[in-house]
Amino acid sequence: MNPQRCIVVFALIYCLHAADTSAQCVPQWDTTVGNPGLADGYADPMVPWDSGAGEKLYVGGSFGRIGGITAESVAAYNPATHTWSRMGTRWLSSGFVTSIHVFDDGAGEKLYVSGLFDNADGKNGTANLAAWDGSQWLSVGGGVDFAVWSLTSGDFEGSPRLYVGGQFNSAGGVP
Repeated sequence: MNPQRCIVVFALIYCLHAADTSAQCVPQWDTTVGNPGLADGYADPMVPWDSGAGEKLYVGGSFGRIGGITAESVAAYNPATHTWSRMGTRWLSSGFVTSIHVFDDGAGEKLYVSGLFDNADGKNGTANLAAWDGSQWLSVGGGVDFAVWSLTSGDFEGSPRLYVGGQFNSAGGVP
């Protein structure tokens, strides 16, 4: 028997708003996000974010190709041009993305990406947790020694904090 190949096509749903603002939202499917969509793996999580160059939809998961381009585990979709782009030159290495979160640590918003991966774009200190500033990957405290499953943020005693949860023994070398 020949193995079957499964291709997943992305589709987004959005609302058309009538001129009358009291009218109900009319959901519509938008399949312009790419064909063949994913060539392998899965897509989850997804987060919209504007790095200052226009809003994009950032998609993580476990894939090697999305929207016809090679991009390992994370990519950006530009709804204005209906195009996909990888993030960096080498993107994430050997793994998958479990969480994407927008957070402002006081030095400006960044997109924080976590999961189980060796590094982001070959940068030191980006194992399993990295930040994207819109043009390059940055280390977040030196990385984490194993999987990061969730990210969230909040103020603690007036200071913005990024909370990291997962299956790890040390973060940035700290037990």
